Amino acid sequence: MVPVKLVFVDDDPDDRDLIRGSLEKIGADNFVVLDSSCALLNFLGPLAEKDLPDTIVLDLNMPEMDGLQILKHLKSTEDYQQIPVYILTTTSRPDVKQQCIREGAAGFYTKPSSIAELETLLNEIYNTV
Repeated sequence: MVPVKLVFVDDDPDDRDLIRGSLEKIGADNFVVLDSSCALLNFLGPLAEKDLPDTIVLDLNMPEMDGLQILKHLKSTEDYQQIPVYILTTTSRPDVKQQCIREGAAGFYTKPSSIAELETLLNEIYNTV
């Protein structure tokens, strides 16, 4: 099994479709798009350390466990601490950004308003992995 390079988690089906399509357009070929924090934990659970993703990108506003809660969980779990986690959300509040960075986020991005901007952002994230 080839390890997944990038995992995106977003509960909004339209955003997942946009992310998936944008990743395909920029030539990304080794990614997974999931619909919830629980799906992320289920995905990560059985993976051996060598098979863990290189990067995780989380939406902040999700039901069950929001992005900040899952970020805290990932950063407090030894097996996942080394995985860079980025936040991609609709909020642009500086206090929320600072809290995410304090909790260990590698970066915080406000969702772009155009597909071209989304593709540029995803290309940047994908190529830093």
